[in-house]
Amino acid sequence: MALTYTKILEGDILTVCYNSAMTTSTSTVKHILLIALITLWLGGSLFGLWWFQQKQLRPFVADTDPVEAMQIGAVDTALSAILQRLPASEIEQQIILLHLWNPDCLCNAVSQRHLDSLLSHFTKQELRAIALAPASITTEQIDDFQRLNGQRMELLVLKPEDELPLSASPGLALYKVENSNAYQLSYYGAYGFGALCTLSEDSLFTNMVNDMKHGSYGPFMNVAGSGCFCPWPKAFTQLP
Repeated sequence: MALTYTKILEGDILTVCYNSAMTTSTSTVKHILLIALITLWLGGSLFGLWWFQQKQLRPFVADTDPVEAMQIGAVDTALSAILQRLPASEIEQQIILLHLWNPDCLCNAVSQRHLDSLLSHFTKQELRAIALAPASITTEQIDDFQRLNGQRMELLVLKPEDELPLSASPGLALYKVENSNAYQLSYYGAYGFGALCTLSEDSLFTNMVNDMKHGSYGPFMNVAGSGCFCPWPKAFTQLP
């Protein structure tokens, strides 16, 4: 009986050891799979970032853009003419933020934090915000814009025949209303540069608007750099 018990005990011991080995092996496989999944996720993220940079990173003014895109006088003349379509401002020396917005551009999300920060520091009376959109904008995109922005931002849609020396978006122009319906340009260019649209100073535009409120500023053109930008849609004329 003792021998039989011993064999059974040995069998039990062997069974316990076997089960322990199986548990250890299963745990090792799970760890290997987890490491493989994390590695695959990191590799996919890095590839996605590389693809995004290759596809979206471009100069604010590219070599193929018209030379007028680098001339602040030409840009000012064109944008001032577009602003003349707006109702005359009832607020003396009001500051106007003209947000260059192409709804089809993936880079809008990158610059959105700069726009939101700027709008949060000023009331609608202090800073009139207007989004300038290309003629290619759809009715659905207009509805989405109005739903998301409410009364804080106005929308100004270009006409199909409008020829403006704009090179990229997102970007902005800051104007100060002088003498009822005359506009003085203070800033034109990018919100920031680099893949994440970074600024050397987070309060740059806030300080700029404050300076404009209490006096003159600029004009300053900031287009010499690369970042997450989309080419501005070109004007088109409908054929008869």
